[in-house]
Amino acid sequence: MRTFAQKLPPGQRVRPVKSTPCWARVGQNEITAILHSQRATGKQELQRLPIHPSPSLTPREGGDHDIDLQPPLGGGGPMPGGPAPASAETCDQPRDMIKVTSGSFLGGLTIDSYYPDLAYRGYPANAGPFDLGNRVGSSVQLVGVIPSPCNPSSFTVAQTYSVTRARFNGVKHPLEGQSGDDHARSGRNTAASPFRQEFLGGGSAPLGYIISFADPPSIPYDATTTTAEFDANFVSSLVGPGGRKSVDWSVSVRISGGKVTTNSVT
Repeated sequence: MRTFAQKLPPGQRVRPVKSTPCWARVGQNEITAILHSQRATGKQELQRLPIHPSPSLTPREGGDHDIDLQPPLGGGGPMPGGPAPASAETCDQPRDMIKVTSGSFLGGLTIDSYYPDLAYRGYPANAGPFDLGNRVGSSVQLVGVIPSPCNPSSFTVAQTYSVTRARFNGVKHPLEGQSGDDHARSGRNTAASPFRQEFLGGGSAPLGYIISFADPPSIPYDATTTTAEFDANFVSSLVGPGGRKSVDWSVSVRISGGKVTTNSVT
């Protein structure tokens, strides 16, 4: 049997099929990754820590003398997102917002993926409390989830801080009692990589499209730090055109007799 191609009427042309944006095709199996984190190659020299450090919440560039609130984690690991109500399955608001306070970061990332300029400090790869010998705190990954067909550029990340205790060698630090916009205070570009990391969910990560950031709040210390007390609370959010999803978390550090006695994240 022979087959014949059908001829088009004179003047009629075949219309080309328009391509679909990559973020709208993230549900296809052949896509293995959406974005790749970039690492900076430069290194900075570690400076001697002062007796009375100055505050910084989200780590500021070159802020080795600062208390870091945002360049963050505690009890549980990744919290899988359950089924969202029908009203949440729109592109007006995120599906979910979770925290990773122990174990591996989702998406194969580490704290250095988000802060390549601080890689010289030697942060551990996993989330949770850390002690670098001259800086003590915790690393936390904050993970927002949106339906995969939605445009991620319509969503922004946000974080607020509240420091309830900040004292060194018995002296009250000016940061104690302060609260505000942690991301604005850091001076970092929170709308782009490396601070903001995106990838396709699935596997150990919630289903959907992931918009993430991270925070390793910490305090510096040295041989002159006899005692230190530091408590801070955070609210991390993913904000859409019509609503937001948020997650709370806190860190606590105590130094007594020149030794770290408490270091936790919840």
